[in-house]
Amino acid sequence: KSESFTGDGTVRMTSAGSGGKPVIVEAGHVEGTQQRIDYTRSVQMFPADGGKVQTDHLSAYPNENRFEAAGHVHSQTSELDVTSQTLDVKDSGENSQIAHYTGDVRAEKKDKDGILVLRGQDLKVHLKNGEKGGQLDTIVATGGVEMTQGIQDGRGDRFEYNFATRESLLLGTVASDAEVHERGSDQFVKGCSILMKSDGSKTAKPCADRSVTSSIKVNKK
Repeated sequence: KSESFTGDGTVRMTSAGSGGKPVIVEAGHVEGTQQRIDYTRSVQMFPADGGKVQTDHLSAYPNENRFEAAGHVHSQTSELDVTSQTLDVKDSGENSQIAHYTGDVRAEKKDKDGILVLRGQDLKVHLKNGEKGGQLDTIVATGGVEMTQGIQDGRGDRFEYNFATRESLLLGTVASDAEVHERGSDQFVKGCSILMKSDGSKTAKPCADRSVTSSIKVNKK
C-alpha cells in the first residue's frame, strides 16, 4: 500500500529534472502518492529547461517522467509561448520528449525570422534532451490550422515547423488546398503542400486532380 499526503496553503515542491536541475511546482493545494501527485489552485510549474507552465490542475507521474495539465494552460519558454485547454508531456524514447497541447491552441514562436502565430485544435512540440534540458526540435499542428508570420496569412489541415532549418510546411487535404496570402494585397499561392524556406522562397506541390495556383513566384513540383 502506497502512502499518501496532502498539503494546503502556499505549497512548493522540488524534484530532480534533466541534468540534475530542479523542477519546482507551486500551488495552493497538493495531494498524492508515490505514483501520482495532483496540484490545484493557481498552479505554476518551473521545469528544468527554465520555462514555465501555469494551469488550473496539474497531475505529475514521477515514475513515468510525465505530467498532465488541464484548464487554462499557458506554457512559456524563451522561444515558444502556448495556450490551450490541456497539455500532456511525456518521454518519447531516444532521449526526446513530446509536449501535446489540445483544445483552442494558440502558439507564438519568436526568433530572428519574426513572430509566427499558429491557431488550431491540436499541437505537438517535439523536444530533444540536451545539456540545457529540452531543446525545441519540431512543431506539428493539426485540425484547421491558421498561421500568421509577418505579412503572410496561411491556412491548411496540417502545419510543420523545423527549428534547425527554420522551414515551414503547410499541408491541405484531397478536398481543400493549403493556401498562403500576403496581407494587404491580392498575392497568394494555393496547393496540396506549400514549403516556406527561411530565405522567403516557396515551393508548392499540386494535388492529384488539380494544379497549383499562384499570383506570386513559386517553385512548382
